[in-house]
Amino acid sequence: MEFGNDPGCAGWRPRQSFDVCNPDSSELGGDKFDLADLGLSQARYVRIRDLSKDGVAPSAGFDLDAVGILNSSP
Repeated sequence: MEFGNDPGCAGWRPRQSFDVCNPDSSELGGDKFDLADLGLSQARYVRIRDLSKDGVAPSAGFDLDAVGILNSSP
């Protein structure tokens, strides 16, 4: 499989460094997703689904390290 090209995967690129005082989206790393690409202006929830069927090796389930949100409001 080509690196970063799996239609069943939400993202491949890790964050290499982070400065909490400068949360510039181009510096955050990972895979960005914009609600505007879907014609949405807001979301209340984020659903994360594991697409594996049984969770056994070598694909023992989804491994999520973090979710980041930019431009949020109460």
